[in-house]
Amino acid sequence: MNNTQNIINTAGVIILSLDLEANILSFNKFSEEFTDYKIDEVIGQNWFELFIPKRDQNKIPGVFFDVLKEMGKYSNYENPILCKDGSEKIISWNNSLIYDEENHISGMLCIGIDVTEQRKTENELYLSEEKFRTLIQNNEEIIYMIDKNGIFTLSEGKGLSALGVAPGEVVGKSVYDLYKDSPEIFEDYKKVFKGESITCNLNIGGVYFRNWYTPHRDSNNEIIGLMGMSVNITESKKNEKALAASDSKLKKAELNAKFGYWEIDINSNAVNLSDGAKEIFGIEDNEINLTMMRNIPLEKYRISNTIAFNELVRNDVPYNVEYEFKTKGSEDIKRINSTATYSKNKNAVFGIVKDITERKISEEILAESEKHYRQLFEMLPYGCEVLDTQGTIIDCNKNTAELLGYEKDEIIGEKMTNFVNADTVKIFKENFPKVMNGESISVDACMVHKNGGNIFVRRTASPIRDSNGKIKLMLGLSINMTEKKLAEEELSKHRQHLEEVVKERTLELEQKNKDLEKYNDLFIGREHRIKELRDEIKRLEDNINK
Repeated sequence: MNNTQNIINTAGVIILSLDLEANILSFNKFSEEFTDYKIDEVIGQNWFELFIPKRDQNKIPGVFFDVLKEMGKYSNYENPILCKDGSEKIISWNNSLIYDEENHISGMLCIGIDVTEQRKTENELYLSEEKFRTLIQNNEEIIYMIDKNGIFTLSEGKGLSALGVAPGEVVGKSVYDLYKDSPEIFEDYKKVFKGESITCNLNIGGVYFRNWYTPHRDSNNEIIGLMGMSVNITESKKNEKALAASDSKLKKAELNAKFGYWEIDINSNAVNLSDGAKEIFGIEDNEINLTMMRNIPLEKYRISNTIAFNELVRNDVPYNVEYEFKTKGSEDIKRINSTATYSKNKNAVFGIVKDITERKISEEILAESEKHYRQLFEMLPYGCEVLDTQGTIIDCNKNTAELLGYEKDEIIGEKMTNFVNADTVKIFKENFPKVMNGESISVDACMVHKNGGNIFVRRTASPIRDSNGKIKLMLGLSINMTEKKLAEEELSKHRQHLEEVVKERTLELEQKNKDLEKYNDLFIGREHRIKELRDEIKRLEDNINK
């Protein structure tokens, strides 16, 4: 009990318990630090009245009482709470029912994780993605992606109408089939697939386009295709102002997408930045050289960046770096990813820079969330596993390993049915469709220890959905009921033995009663015979006296 309490007090998550009226029964140390309320200020107080914003007080209590009535033993919910200073935090709750000794629901145990910054970042990322999606779908230009086999994977932009093509219409089709009459395109594509960034003009059926092609790389820096943007410059052939307007739109596209292009002439050390790159780096003028460019990153990145740049130029080693820097006149730190290719013919480096500050923040939040999840996962006082939709265990906590007598790496990757008896396999197969339909189930099961012994558990399974609501994983929990089961069996045997003893004693008493009745009948018969004998003696005496 002391160890459990120590874990609760030191856990970096909110852990509290509520009675059936939502009054606070327990409140761990982290909850005090997080909300700034002391434990003696909250114990006995109603959770909803103290911590739920007024706008939600007509909704969230209803959810709580509905959960008590309808949920299985566990549920998840997310809602804002009020801290003592009036600030709001968004908490993701994992709730489980508390039962008393008679197996009646007596309250709820709530474990909460602060997801405020994560939700804020996700909303900002979602908004950014929506802006970019809206941009490419409503853009007057054409934005597209082509894989290394020449198959379109993206084709968007209002500019497609000039070619008689609707957005997305060519996705899945081959560029070599569609533009077989314009073979000059394919020569440029070959260069891009080798790592070059290309800018060119192209005439397709009398429509002139200004094109930008750049390699599309995966997380391993392998080229998997190209990204392109095409601007219709047909009219600009007659009017240069139209070209300037299109260039302006391209600049806006760069700024909205938070990426930019840069070029370095090795002979002169001159650097040319696109407007998108200038925006990212916070540079306003065009007078920047290679030395200045190398001094942009924070000092701890400069040596490694210089080495990567030199390796690109000297040995054609792929250039793909991430670093942090401070924008001019600001203490704000940005994070960027920059990739580049080297052209020997031009003795120049062509690169792309992307602002990944928001993405890195999301990754850090996700990593922290995963850390909290792992802490809770391991601290649960019962076996816990994550399974895929085929029933394969992809993760388990130490309690599962101890329960079954295996090492964790002996369990992970195996089917859950390998660790239960034949009857439980049937139960799992009967209930598996329910979980895949979104239900949470709870069944009595028999797991098998590594030494062959049976372990009786209360087994629950709940679906885990992705952001689209699709069930991707399952969470299984095993509460060891072996001692309780054995105690119940022993009690049953004792009761059975007692009933047999009572039955035997009852039969003995019945026989003794019968014997007593028999003796009683014999005694009464003897008394009758004695009386008759006395009467006969008296009769004889009377006769003699006469």
